[in-house]
Amino acid sequence: MRLYLNTSALHRPFDDLSQARIRQEAETITMIVSALEAGRVTLISSEYLVFEVAQNPNPEQVGIMLATLALAKERVKVSRQAVRRAEELENHGLRGLDSIHIACAESGGADLLITTDDRMLRSSRRAGVLRVRVVAPFEALAEISVELQ
Repeated sequence: MRLYLNTSALHRPFDDLSQARIRQEAETITMIVSALEAGRVTLISSEYLVFEVAQNPNPEQVGIMLATLALAKERVKVSRQAVRRAEELENHGLRGLDSIHIACAESGGADLLITTDDRMLRSSRRAGVLRVRVVAPFEALAEISVELQ
């Protein structure tokens, strides 16, 4: 299974964990990263994802997120084709930055794009034209677990 974790998913373990949902999502992302480290699933990254992660003002967090992205078997370039696809996705109601992540995940052949962004989850489900499934961490872990059985 090929996974693309967007910035919100990569950052979730650093969020305020006092809310149950955020804490559970952080734990789930940690389990997914463990599966990546063990080679049980494959990570796809992108130039844009690396750029976005690097914008975080906390160098320690950046280092940890970049270490996770270093596990990627492929880093997708933001090609003209990806930009055109992102523009097409915007016409289906996705926000610009979300559409770039989706276009990169599609270009890399990801099966799942994992996000903690509720707006992205809703808009991607309504769009109906995606070649990657956009899912929350819990959904991704359930699918990974089924596939590994």
